[in-house]
Amino acid sequence: MNKLFSLDSQVSIYIRTSAAKGLFERNLPFRFYYSYFVGDVGIVQKDSLTLNELETLEKYADLIVGNKKDLLSEELNFVKRNGISLIVGDIPPLAFDIADKAGVCGIAISNFSWDWIYSPFVEAHLQYQYLLEAIKQDYAKADILLRLPFHGDMSAFRIVEDIPLIARKSGVSREEILHKLNVGEDEKRKVILLSFGGINPPRELFAKIKGCENYLFLSAAKLKKKSTNMIILHKWNSFSYHDLVKASDLVITKLGYGIVSECIANRTPIMYTSTDSREYSVLLPAIKEYAHSYFIPREDLLSGNWKAHLDKFFDTKYHWPTININGAEIAARKILEKM
Repeated sequence: MNKLFSLDSQVSIYIRTSAAKGLFERNLPFRFYYSYFVGDVGIVQKDSLTLNELETLEKYADLIVGNKKDLLSEELNFVKRNGISLIVGDIPPLAFDIADKAGVCGIAISNFSWDWIYSPFVEAHLQYQYLLEAIKQDYAKADILLRLPFHGDMSAFRIVEDIPLIARKSGVSREEILHKLNVGEDEKRKVILLSFGGINPPRELFAKIKGCENYLFLSAAKLKKKSTNMIILHKWNSFSYHDLVKASDLVITKLGYGIVSECIANRTPIMYTSTDSREYSVLLPAIKEYAHSYFIPREDLLSGNWKAHLDKFFDTKYHWPTININGAEIAARKILEKM
């Protein structure tokens, strides 16, 4: 969106999402129109690393398919009322049915589609096979898919154009970021960002990593007790997340496109563990090729047995192959072209 506005400041951007408004306020320095809307369910998780497959399918069936008539009516009124001329989706199937029925262009941007993600779920719960067909039918209504690298099967889309990585590269110096986090210039410890997609690991874990006193951790977890090796991030201390990625010597995370792309763009190493997500299967070879990465077994991650892994990781040599990260500009120009 930033690149789109930089190319054409006359564009009016309406954001319809269930994501918090503050996320956009921190990252978009221009005027936009935000309204809360649930048009997708994503994946329901039991905890930071475990998926709830059945509940995900149940929720999609109830909230999206079961209410589709009302959702379409609401959104078509929104499109007409606000003079919307193009819809970009990442990547709710409903968006493209809306665009089709409203007679406007519908552009998809993503590295995965929900029929691909949900397919293994449905194999274990065959009564929801109809959801996959409904999702594919909506995706087929998109005018074009701008497909990102590290992608899964996206054959439901009729027209596909591959674009480079869309990634946010920080323009703030590491020193400025650490200063605002009250990290002194004489700090010798390695700075490690804990990133688990907005769902933090169990609180007991944080007590177990007190033994890693020679490392300084950044976390958004709400902890009652202060720790000498933990900085609690309050609303990210006015920084965008990619600024925190740049300020860190390492990110400990579960693999997701957003965090992987930002680590690659800012050349911040990744320590990761395995997850049940299908996206893991395409992101794993990506980080092995384009990022400096290290695998920590899930049992070690959750038990707080980090020190040996961290010591070993920081004793390795880094490698950073070149990869294009100008996907945002290419996508923005394609959007303007379609408008």
